Amino acid sequence: MLKDIFFKQNGGLLLQQQMSSGDNSNIEKTKLFTSNELEKATDHFNENRILGQGGQGTVHKGMLTDGNIVANGTLYDYIHDRKEYVPLTWEIRLRIATEIGAKVADFGTSRTIVDDQTHLTTKVHGTFGYLDPEYFQSSQLTEKSDVYSFGVVLVELLTGQKPITAFSDGETCSLATYFLSAMEENRLFEIVDHRVMIESGKDQVKRFAELASGCLNLDGRKRPKMKQVAIELELIRTSDEAATTDEVEYNSVEHAAIWETMSTGIESGPVTTSSASDFHPLLL
Repeated sequence: MLKDIFFKQNGGLLLQQQMSSGDNSNIEKTKLFTSNELEKATDHFNENRILGQGGQGTVHKGMLTDGNIVANGTLYDYIHDRKEYVPLTWEIRLRIATEIGAKVADFGTSRTIVDDQTHLTTKVHGTFGYLDPEYFQSSQLTEKSDVYSFGVVLVELLTGQKPITAFSDGETCSLATYFLSAMEENRLFEIVDHRVMIESGKDQVKRFAELASGCLNLDGRKRPKMKQVAIELELIRTSDEAATTDEVEYNSVEHAAIWETMSTGIESGPVTTSSASDFHPLLL
């Protein structure tokens, strides 16, 4: 039946798993809406209420009967296209990464794969810059495909850059390639967002960056599992909270020197690699 198909496509199987496993912590927060309720909340899907469009469909802003407003935009909007300035502190970035990581670990592409299968062959609707490069060769998704996509999100949070960046010379480059090149050449601190450098410690940034680098490994077999990623992010976040409690302060002169170096690096333009397989799959 059509209803059963939609149920499976929209997280129904995950809900069943949570109920059968006794994990009811989030079930009470789950609410199903009828098509009539959605039409009313969005003023009949009024075009003026469109928040964004992606591979999976159109997102509308709506008002529920209890007065709550949904949705409040996407993470992409929050990082790159914020119309109203909201400080995206390092603490908030860590929280976003940790909470999203935990959700992806529980529910991702792998959840659509039958237990006795290792991959899913499908046509993906999504945004270039996030897709696993291995998908372009095999048209297959694995649980490690989620890891790669999440790695791109981690780099966005760390650098404040878009997944596909256009430079002044007209060229475009994937953020993943740009980031991995900087890591290989020990130029990480040249591309880290200004606010991150001021509010965090070097060791913490390196740890976060190394985790992102592992997620972006071109060999999917060498990427960590999402459970491991979620655990590491929680440890990084915990270390940040401990540092805040101890009121650890970093030398402002050192920060100034770093940012003087960063300014020089930014003016030098994008990083390119000699490997076509590393770069071209993610070009626009």
